[in-house]
Amino acid sequence: MFEKGIGGEYPTEELRGGWILGGERFVKKVRGLIEEKSEAKEIPRPQRQASQKDLDEIFLKGARQGASREESIYRSYIENGYTMKEIADYLGMHYVSVSRAIKRHEDEKKK
Repeated sequence: MFEKGIGGEYPTEELRGGWILGGERFVKKVRGLIEEKSEAKEIPRPQRQASQKDLDEIFLKGARQGASREESIYRSYIENGYTMKEIADYLGMHYVSVSRAIKRHEDEKKK
C-alpha cells in the first residue's frame, strides 16, 4: 500500500487529524488508542482532534450520563480539542463564559 504512494503527492486531503492515514477501521482503532492519552496537554491539538467526537455526541451523551454542562464543556475543550469559540458558537454563548466554565470545572476537580 505504501509503495503506491512513493513519488506521488502528499495525501493531505485524506489525512484525519493531520496525521492518520488509513481506512475507517484503522482510523477507529488509532482513535481508540489516542483517547486513552487525550488528556495529556503535550499532545498537539491536531493530533488530539483525530479522536474528536461530535459536539452533539459530547453534550447529549454527557447529559444522559448525568454530566454537568461545565463537565461537557471541559471535555469538549480538553479531551476533544475544540476551541472555546467553537464550543461557544455551538452553545450560543460567549467564549469567555466557556473559559470560565472550564476554569470552574478544573477547580472543582481539584477539591
